[in-house]
Amino acid sequence: MGMFDSFLIQHEGVEREIPTKKFDNTLDCYQVGDVVFGAEPGIQIVHDYFYLDSEGKMTWEDEKEREIQVFLIIRFSVFMHYCWVEGAMTDEAIEKKVSTLQLEALADSAKFELICIESLKQKTARIKQQSRAIQSITGAVSASKKTDEELKKTFFVSEDNKRAQAGELVEVIEEIVADFENDKTSWF
Repeated sequence: MGMFDSFLIQHEGVEREIPTKKFDNTLDCYQVGDVVFGAEPGIQIVHDYFYLDSEGKMTWEDEKEREIQVFLIIRFSVFMHYCWVEGAMTDEAIEKKVSTLQLEALADSAKFELICIESLKQKTARIKQQSRAIQSITGAVSASKKTDEELKKTFFVSEDNKRAQAGELVEVIEEIVADFENDKTSWF
């Protein structure tokens, strides 16, 4: 089975991961505001689809109850927006929808800039979170190598550093990583 990329969208209150083979196919998962590797220059509207079973879960075509058409709007390699349409569409209807979305994307420079700015803020916050986690892990590793005497001479010793020095380094690192992965708050 070949690789693919996927896009996260909201559909009827559920976050869905829509796979597609229309880009670099490196198992990247994109959210609105992300740079899409392998996207064409300018405005690109990508049509794809997915199927739902009777319980609203994604499924294969042979088990489908519903078919959803998805249109991904990519502008200058940035995943700008998406929309979806319930049911199968004719080729002519798909072409018309793509043309309409291209015109809308071309005309909406302010929205594009806002999406880029918000994405940049979120990514900057994530980098700061990663930096704090790395600093905490570095401190714990350093503390685990110190003797009791050296640790007592340190100006500030966190509980994590004390635990790491006492032999709980792996547990401390696991907690730091878990805290980082669960932290969805913005630092702005």
